[in-house]
Amino acid sequence: MEWWDLQIVYSFCDKRDRAISMLEVQQKVAEIVGELEREELLDYFQFATPPNDYTPPSMISRQLQLVGGTTREIQAAEREEWRARSQRHKWLNMRVDMAVRIHLYDQLLIETWGDKYGVMVETNEKATEDTKRASGLEIFRWSYNQAHAQVPPFAPNWNTSYYVRGSYQVLAVEQEVGWHPDYRMLLAEKKT
Repeated sequence: MEWWDLQIVYSFCDKRDRAISMLEVQQKVAEIVGELEREELLDYFQFATPPNDYTPPSMISRQLQLVGGTTREIQAAEREEWRARSQRHKWLNMRVDMAVRIHLYDQLLIETWGDKYGVMVETNEKATEDTKRASGLEIFRWSYNQAHAQVPPFAPNWNTSYYVRGSYQVLAVEQEVGWHPDYRMLLAEKKT
């Protein structure tokens, strides 16, 4: 639309022919398609820190407290969640195709987490609470320290770890993933 409107203005100002040829339109459409299909994504937040007035979602600390996460782990998870959420927002504002790509990548993250989480739930079915917490903390630490190296990157040129780390926190806030084997039940109990 922006290009089309600009061509109209140019034609009224006699900076171009009055008619816009079909070939011109096809070339512009091909250029736009090329931009959308290009896999290069820019990293805007790898070295950024949350603003001083940022209040992280309380669900991050609630999820980590269920498994005995340290204060430092909670702070790191909150920082990475802010980076990933900010990166997502930036991409969504810049490119219309990113909503579907982000959703599909989230599904991949959930599936990868689910494989590990499912085994943990099965093996801890009759375990003590301390064992469940330790196993849950292990899953969180995997999502923070190892997942970015084990899950395929978001795009071929993408090699930052914060996006996977932070996306797992975004998903934890939405309770799509969790760390404790019984996180859904425990978080529901704490609401009431």
